[in-house]
Amino acid sequence: MIYWLSNLISYNYPLYVQELGMSAATAVNYIFYFTVMMSLPRMIKAFNISGVLGFYSALNFLGIFLVLLRVVRPKPTPAICSMH
Repeated sequence: MIYWLSNLISYNYPLYVQELGMSAATAVNYIFYFTVMMSLPRMIKAFNISGVLGFYSALNFLGIFLVLLRVVRPKPTPAICSMH
């Protein structure tokens, strides 16, 4: 499981809600970990191990595509040196 991911997600929140953000990120992480671990034996029976690997690989590529498509890049800020 990726524990450092919960820690990085919490830094996106302001300090007054950072603990709540960390708790929510950790809870979501555990929920998805539980879901994957509970569904894995059934999926291995149905698809065998290479089918399960292909399924999760397809989900990862779909996620990468959706992030590239939907996440807006921030506008560049002017350099500090040029601000007088």
